[in-house]
Amino acid sequence: MNEGKKNIWAVILICLTVYAGYINTLPNPFIFDDRHMISENNYIKHLETLPKLFTDKITSLPITRGMWRPLLMLSLAFNYFISGLSPHSYLFINILIHFLNAVLLFLLIKIFLKKLSFGLCLGLTIIFCLHPINTEAVTYISSRSVTMCGFFILSGIYGYIRWRESQ
Repeated sequence: MNEGKKNIWAVILICLTVYAGYINTLPNPFIFDDRHMISENNYIKHLETLPKLFTDKITSLPITRGMWRPLLMLSLAFNYFISGLSPHSYLFINILIHFLNAVLLFLLIKIFLKKLSFGLCLGLTIIFCLHPINTEAVTYISSRSVTMCGFFILSGIYGYIRWRESQ
């Protein structure tokens, strides 16, 4: 089997693994900080307040809480405009970001550890997919910033490597 087909099968297996590992979290409700960051947060519920996500440190109204995480709040606003206060879509996006991180990790392992077999690269990625240390970042909606940060770091490294290889 050629390398392209192996990679496609790897992505499918990674998707199925992440899906199997986290599908049971989709019925979960909002908990803890999810209430003030999402369900009680008027900043993410109105289009006219979205620019304030990039200028104000107050990220929750009417209960004022301070932190400056504009991309996190923008992603929560995106979820709100898609599905309102249904936690399923928020959890689905967290699972999707985790899946994308796993695919990027797989590609980076293949680049950095060229001597490892395909199966070992995939096995390390599967461990990442199901490792308990990722559970909070994936299943706790307010921890989306962790998976988003991972996504930006991994995609930045991958993009830089691909750019260097293209020259």
